[in-house]
Amino acid sequence: MKSFRHHLVRASALSFAALLFCTLATTATAHDDQHRRIGGDKVKAKFMALWPDPDSKKNKFDFKTKAQININATAFMADPTTESSTLLVRTTGPNGGSTGVIVLEGGLWESKKDGSVFSYKNKSRFPPGGVQQVEIARGPDGGDGGSLRIKGKGEFWGLPITGDVDSLEVFLTIGTYTYCAEFSGDTAADIKKNGVKKGKGQFSAKASNPPADCAAICGNGILETGEECDDGNTIDTDTCTNLCVGCDAGDAEFASTFEGIQAVIFDNPAYGCSTDICHGSSESGGLDLTDGNSYAELVGVASTNSADVRVFAGDQDLSFLYHKLASKTLGVPDPADIGGSPMPQSGDPITEDHLEALRLWIRGGAPEDTVVEGTAALLGSCLPAPSPKKIPQPDPPAVGVQFKMPAYDLPSQDETELCVPSYYDLSAPGAVPAEFIVPCPGQFPGTNDHGTNAGNCFAYKSDALYQDPQSHHSIIHIYRGDSDWNDSDWGTWTCYLGDNDGAPCDPSAADPCPGGGTCGADAVPSVACLAPGGFGPPDASTFGDAMPQFSGAQESVFITEFPSSVYSILPLKGLIVWNSHAFNLTAEDMNMEAFLNIEFAADQTHRARRLFDQDEIFVIDVPPYEVREYCSTHTFAENSHLFFLTSHGHQRMKRWRYYLPPQTPCESNSCSVGDPADLFYESFDYSDPLGLDFDPPMVFSGSTADRTIKFCALYDNGANDPNEVKTQSGSPSPPVGGVIGGFLPGGPCDDADTKCLGGTNAGDDCFGSDANCPGGGVCDACNVMGGVTTEDEMFLSLGNFYVP
Repeated sequence: MKSFRHHLVRASALSFAALLFCTLATTATAHDDQHRRIGGDKVKAKFMALWPDPDSKKNKFDFKTKAQININATAFMADPTTESSTLLVRTTGPNGGSTGVIVLEGGLWESKKDGSVFSYKNKSRFPPGGVQQVEIARGPDGGDGGSLRIKGKGEFWGLPITGDVDSLEVFLTIGTYTYCAEFSGDTAADIKKNGVKKGKGQFSAKASNPPADCAAICGNGILETGEECDDGNTIDTDTCTNLCVGCDAGDAEFASTFEGIQAVIFDNPAYGCSTDICHGSSESGGLDLTDGNSYAELVGVASTNSADVRVFAGDQDLSFLYHKLASKTLGVPDPADIGGSPMPQSGDPITEDHLEALRLWIRGGAPEDTVVEGTAALLGSCLPAPSPKKIPQPDPPAVGVQFKMPAYDLPSQDETELCVPSYYDLSAPGAVPAEFIVPCPGQFPGTNDHGTNAGNCFAYKSDALYQDPQSHHSIIHIYRGDSDWNDSDWGTWTCYLGDNDGAPCDPSAADPCPGGGTCGADAVPSVACLAPGGFGPPDASTFGDAMPQFSGAQESVFITEFPSSVYSILPLKGLIVWNSHAFNLTAEDMNMEAFLNIEFAADQTHRARRLFDQDEIFVIDVPPYEVREYCSTHTFAENSHLFFLTSHGHQRMKRWRYYLPPQTPCESNSCSVGDPADLFYESFDYSDPLGLDFDPPMVFSGSTADRTIKFCALYDNGANDPNEVKTQSGSPSPPVGGVIGGFLPGGPCDDADTKCLGGTNAGDDCFGSDANCPGGGVCDACNVMGGVTTEDEMFLSLGNFYVP
């Protein structure tokens, strides 16, 4: 009755041997000439609230010093216009906090006055980290009389001041050089304000001497005193942890993840994959896995023994190589389902760690020359820092069309959710063959067929979304409101990538952005396309009929194929709105890309419908060190034919289950876990949820109970692994966007809701003070709540069905 599109894979834990291997690097120390210890003339910091509290707009920071800086060619070689730069401001003591490492975009630096002044300005409404201005000026004749000024402001300036602090420290790093200043009693600073008064956190001081040393900053990319490594990112699962413990990238054994896979898996004598009698000179099955030949033989190459390709970049479940190896290591899929013997046929099964490294490499886009996050320790190897994960652009369908998302900028160490429109026009004669054209229903006008005038649509039977694996999710909407593409509310149409990158474009022109670019309107930071002040024209709402979802996914490759006779429709010309949530925790900037392949349908019998049950999407509330399960139900319309089912949660969602009818409709506050005898779906990986195809479809008919399924999700806030407890310091604020019911849910918990992280009172209320967490604990733990960031959770039932 049903087939499994995604097999359940158990991710293996990092082995002790692999972790030990990566911590054997020799500790190196920073050279004194990398640091510029400077005094501070003054600093003022004001903290009102964390975003999205309205008062957060009043947060301010201002630091300056004079007669302290020397940037002549012999003493200061780093140029921020060509080298990476970061800023970190932190306070110390029981109420200490930090902005974290803020990356200053290189393109915003200017060299002025023949190189005697470097100026950074970010005039955008939402500057990264809230940093608006940095200026370094050379002193007279290149001496030590120069100045440094740093200004931050607004809701994204994230230095919390929640009580008295011992010191305030400033670190500006350019290339391998760091300017540091400290305001404290130790540096004889004249501290004017310190702490909270009338609800306002403040710190101001004057006349500070240079500090004794610039303390190490883990994550700034510079190897400093006490650090074993520093790879310039905040990823905790690569060869260098967030405590800067690990191996130095200079000691890397392999240049890329694939090079490691070649040596550790394919060329491993215990496995025998590339030996002469297997996939070496004899090329068993027509496959050569020897060094220098294997990549070209695997990625995107059709298998001779399966309908799958050998390696499908982005999805291990469509990769024949992965199935052959997993069958012997894990016992799934069953050998009968893989067209031959499990592999390695004569050697040992590859370890679960090695299989997981292969899976992550495939899901990371199967790159040949870069490192995929999380693979180093699994391969027991030291690798360079990971790069952004990219997906190869697929070929367009033979009978269909390919849409491209405008490839927006995704800077290093950044997370964003935004909406960006693109336009298409397939109305020219012959652009869509006549057998695929159908009249649009009266309530589904195409763009330019405004109001109630129905235009023509095309019918399609499948859509395949391919997106860079940095994506958390994409939701793709078709706009069917009253405005045309040239309505000024969409903003300025510009080329994203291609030969004319950044130049204005006309989306209605033929090939408006040659060289592979895409013509798109303004990319607006927004959650669910609910930007402050609105997104696009007034009727462009994702919560109304004018902009319904027609595709989307939470993984890099997601293919939806309708059963025979089932189809869906899109207008022949229209505006697509791409709602993309993505994050880039690597040290490299990237462009976030996505491609949507639509295959036309000639058999147009039943219109497909989408299951998107969001009634209790944000119901989750799990205290630290606890686990909770939430259940709800969905009732289908009479005679619904369900042909696909999946689920959606975030990283602390550890299990999702569906139960067959009959079920009594219920909500989470009164809904118990289902009967095991009714279980028909179980998934354990939030990032690769089980997708269940039903052939024939599952039919719901009869009483309400007979048309109701139950679904339950289990959320773990560190009950099984204390390292997974949600923290206040590690939780990003919700991305820029509008409001859902008056607020954007999620983000760091308030001080009033904090709990002890570790110590003898772990999990107890601490109200923002470490003093309430004896035994080595800190006041930093939070409940996991429903919300929109990767540190928060969701509870969403998803699928596809039709009603004849």
